[in-house]
Amino acid sequence: MRDELPVGRLVFSNLDEKVLEWTYEQLQPVFFYWNEGYSVEEISEEIGRTQAEVVLLIISIRKENSVILKPRPHGRDHQDPLALPKYYFGELQKFYKGLKDRGGKYICFDFQQKKSVVDLFWEDAKVKAFINMWKEGRSLLAICAELNRETFDGALLAFDLGCEGLLDAR
Repeated sequence: MRDELPVGRLVFSNLDEKVLEWTYEQLQPVFFYWNEGYSVEEISEEIGRTQAEVVLLIISIRKENSVILKPRPHGRDHQDPLALPKYYFGELQKFYKGLKDRGGKYICFDFQQKKSVVDLFWEDAKVKAFINMWKEGRSLLAICAELNRETFDGALLAFDLGCEGLLDAR
């Protein structure tokens, strides 16, 4: 008797590598606009990429290097420019050097020698529980803690569900 595979959802299963690929020239304006307080919608309009691509880039960069893209009080919405610490530009230079060492392209979620850094599979029961807790107004941190998932995994699921109209933005 074979084991039953869990029924579930693969987050962003329809993405191809082109969507996840960014060059040095494409990254520079994203970093600038993010730090200047532009919304994700404004950034995507300025650079000609989709909001999903911009959000995936931001989440991936934050997971790999939390110094380059600082968290913002209003998340993806428009806000005041960030006050960058003195060491920011040194860290940015290190990031760009690493990018050059990787062939000049940044691939979202393709860091740490291709070790798995995110679990994109969610069982249906956990997706339903996630949606219900979100609708109750629980924080992403609380939801992920209760479901025993990384916050990063939950952020990707929330964004994916939001893109499909299954979650309201907050």
